[in-house]
Amino acid sequence: MGKKKNLMLRRKGRGDSAEKKETLQRGIERAQRLVRKHVRPGASLVDELIAERREAARNASIMKKGR
Repeated sequence: MGKKKNLMLRRKGRGDSAEKKETLQRGIERAQRLVRKHVRPGASLVDELIAERREAARNASIMKKGR
């Protein structure tokens, strides 16, 4: 990560108006832990997003043809 390694982030705590500081790496790790709580093991968020986008595109195409 080079120089970005020491980059500090500011964030608000939960239900807390006080700001907290953390390194970029810690912020990334915290975000990953939060996401892991809501994603089933083995799931690929990228694959799910691609599938949803393809379905939306198909539905939009069907809606266009139905006009």
